[in-house]
Amino acid sequence: MVDFIIRNHQPVLIEMPPRPGGDCLPFLLLEAVDLDIIRLALDFYEFFERINLFDVIESLLIAGSPEKYKTV
Repeated sequence: MVDFIIRNHQPVLIEMPPRPGGDCLPFLLLEAVDLDIIRLALDFYEFFERINLFDVIESLLIAGSPEKYKTV
């Protein structure tokens, strides 16, 4: 992001950071490599909305019980 003011009908630069901020990343990725991370995030949440994540975690914890990983 660039901060500027208008003086005498001309833009005057106040500050320009050395790298783009996080709010620019979706746009830059879309333009550079045609990767829409906003769409990916929405698809990810839509997928996990269909399953009960707590049931999945509980099943994993039961299946991988700590006794299995005891050291000698």
